[in-house]
Order: sequence, then structure tokens, then C-alpha cells
Amino acid sequence: MNGNYMTLANAARLLPGNQGRHPHPSTLYRWCVKGIDGVLLEHKRFGKTIYTTAEALDAFGTEVARAKMETPVNSPAKGQPSRRRKKRIDDAQQYLKDQGLM
Repeated sequence: MNGNYMTLANAARLLPGNQGRHPHPSTLYRWCVKGIDGVLLEHKRFGKTIYTTAEALDAFGTEVARAKMETPVNSPAKGQPSRRRKKRIDDAQQYLKDQGLM
């Protein structure tokens, strides 16, 4: 990662956002730590501050777009449904059984 380092707050101001609002710096932090579809935002930490570059943001955007294009549209959702969703599904199935529809 070469170039001019900037904090995540400054980097967020470079990005377009929804309805004229830039992404929050915590969003960029999540991109550094968790990523999107397996793609992490390249960053460096000096002391307590995390830095990235405009080039890293550009590469991240390109790689995320590429990863999204490679993911089939009708692919099943990742992971298991939440407990709340699972309970609602089970309740709906039980209701359909009770009504003789399933």
C-alpha cells in the first residue's frame, strides 16, 4: 500500500454516499476487519489509528464488484436463519399443517 495515508474518517469523505451522505468511518472499519464477500479493505495501523489510501479504496471497490459479479443471483443465503426467523417459519408451517394445507 503506497501513497498518501489518510484516516478512515477522511477516506469516508472521498466516497459517494446515499442521499448525499458519505459512509460512516465505522463502515470503513468493518470493511477493514470483516470485508465484503471475502474482500478486505487494505489498511495499516499506526498506534490506535487506522489508515488507508485512495488507491486501496479504489482496489477494494473493484474487487467487491468483481466478487458480486461472480456470485450467482439465485444463490442460497449464507448461514442459517436467525432463531427468530426460524421460529416464524416453524410457526407458519405448523399453521399450514393445522389448516390441512400442508
